Amino acid sequence: MTPALRNQLPLEQHGFVAGRSCASNLLTFQEFVLDAFSEGLQVDCIYTDFSKAFDRVDHRVLIKKLSSFGFHGVLLRWFEDYLRGRSMMVRVKSTCSEPFVATSGVPQGSHLGPLMFLIFVSDIGRVLSQGVSHLVFADDLKIFTTIRGEEDCGLLQESLESLGRWCVSNRLCLNTGKCSVVSFSRSSSPILTDYVIGGVLLRRGSSMRDLGVLFDNRLAFSDHVDQVCSKGMKMLGFVKRSTRNFRDSSALLALYTALVRPLMEFSTVVWSPGYGNARQALERVQRRFLRYLSLRSGVPWEDFDCGAMMAKTGLDSLELRRELFDVLFLQKLIRNEPGGKSRLSGSWNGPADQGEWDVSISTYRFYIAVVDIEVWDPIDELLPCEKYPQSLAERHKRKKHSDEFEKLYAAFSPLIWKVGFEKIHGHSIPIRSRL
Repeated sequence: MTPALRNQLPLEQHGFVAGRSCASNLLTFQEFVLDAFSEGLQVDCIYTDFSKAFDRVDHRVLIKKLSSFGFHGVLLRWFEDYLRGRSMMVRVKSTCSEPFVATSGVPQGSHLGPLMFLIFVSDIGRVLSQGVSHLVFADDLKIFTTIRGEEDCGLLQESLESLGRWCVSNRLCLNTGKCSVVSFSRSSSPILTDYVIGGVLLRRGSSMRDLGVLFDNRLAFSDHVDQVCSKGMKMLGFVKRSTRNFRDSSALLALYTALVRPLMEFSTVVWSPGYGNARQALERVQRRFLRYLSLRSGVPWEDFDCGAMMAKTGLDSLELRRELFDVLFLQKLIRNEPGGKSRLSGSWNGPADQGEWDVSISTYRFYIAVVDIEVWDPIDELLPCEKYPQSLAERHKRKKHSDEFEKLYAAFSPLIWKVGFEKIHGHSIPIRSRL
């Protein structure tokens, strides 16, 4: 059912949709902001929070929206029967409340629940003012626009008022206490406007955690890297304290790869640093683990060899892994495979027009551009697996990570131009220049 409805779901929705993800959502927003930065402009973004969104989906409103999506006759009546008469109760230890019939909420844990919620919120973009953009991941909605003057701020405020009316008509509730505004700007004197939802003044911040990534108002991501390193070190400390009696080094390695490393690799295609200090800080976490593993193996502190331990354990550097994430995300983006399709990709029917690229903005140094889609075949030969975890596992088994990446780089050479050249309008994504 979901594939049949895919074309009716808005491109702005990245949650519960195959081919879209947290990364595609964040990259789309990041590109929008960087395009504004290149013109010396700012972007005001309103981060909203729906209160118990999945539990407040009104069944009568949902049935009307299902009908507008083309559900009629027996199928629509089946959905009505599926939602009607669901009896629920609350249990605290051994005490249960009286059963009651739920008139709102999608059945959570079901296959149809996420799809019904996406249909319920699919029309939210229609109420926004022209020129105001939005992105959604399930119930996480952000509304944003490029600010050139007070008129643009007024359009954004009008959109917030329209959103408030949409919530009333659809019987959803915004948690205004958790809604906030961030003005993304490189200017020393940005335009700071107060925004209001339902008579409540929105709090203003200089950064916001968006789908697990900390976005600061200059898109430097230095604070996010610091937090990632801190979380990695804390989790590594927990692993070390909990494994004092462990004898098997493979168990320690499994705990590191399961608990520590994932904390430092979530959505790296969005924030992966291009400056040396941050890269070294990330590598320091893994190096500390390898030193601990070396000591547990009986190697004296002064004889520790990081390269030898990496070869022994089969671990690659975190930087190399981020590069592979970048390459594989780019492959998915161009091939429109799961995890890559978004507004970043659109449709591709041949070479796009080339345009000038202003590279005066420091963050743009970490962009590449696809130049010739027809020479992609060598990449397919080097990346035979469709999904990253399997292909990564294959590389670990063959122990040819570094050699294969050199081949990838050579295959990508006809595809990309480095800093200071040109980009394809509408098809650039933040893949780091180290590629």
